[in-house]
Amino acid sequence: MGELVSKVNIKFADARLWRYTLKAIAELAEVAGLRIDENGIRIAAMDPSHVSLIDFRIPREAFDEYEIQEPTALVFNLEDISKILRRATRTDSLGIKADESKVNFILISKGGVERQFIVPQLTQDVEEVPELELQFPVVARILGASFATAISVLSEVGESLKLRAEPESFKMIGISDLGEAEIIFSTLAGTLIDYSPSSETLEASYTLEYFEEAAKISRLADTVAIYFGPDVPCKLEMELTSGARLIMYVAPRAE
Repeated sequence: MGELVSKVNIKFADARLWRYTLKAIAELAEVAGLRIDENGIRIAAMDPSHVSLIDFRIPREAFDEYEIQEPTALVFNLEDISKILRRATRTDSLGIKADESKVNFILISKGGVERQFIVPQLTQDVEEVPELELQFPVVARILGASFATAISVLSEVGESLKLRAEPESFKMIGISDLGEAEIIFSTLAGTLIDYSPSSETLEASYTLEYFEEAAKISRLADTVAIYFGPDVPCKLEMELTSGARLIMYVAPRAE
């Protein structure tokens, strides 16, 4: 196996962050492009039905090593990379090296042991994912662990997720033919870190399964900001390790 003559050589301290993020993106798309330039990396994908979009970014200064010859895009099969990154442990860092035809993913243990996995770069074009600019009447910020727990509970009983904003509380409601389950966050209880409700009660419904992979990533986030309103997508925003940021949009559910 020959040594790569790298046009990309980067290293990030927390491989688990990539593990969970790329797994979530793999649920939406088979192939994605990792775009790398002087400012950092971006990987974004939209599912074929255009219901959900994930946009993951890490600034250059968050990397332990960051060497690129020029701005580039690495295109690869997401399922293949997701399988490789399942091996990432709590203490592993991740190295990525690439030449014109191959990408080398390197899991590096705390003791310095390297496990290398080389995959081919794909030549197919990847859909350009737009940057959305939307106005949201409601913003609720909760702990990342609280969001993960809420989605885990609601997914056991619901197929649809209803978000409801009231003047003093924010509710996440799982709904199915069997009934409903409701989780309440409030300013009084201190479970809402920040809250900007409308002056009236507002609600919107979404397909719950799109939130389940995001919930796994949210365990690595201090907080999750939830933006929503009637007839607009739900936007989830998570601040992650070392300035990494993940934004996910889910279109409203057609009732």
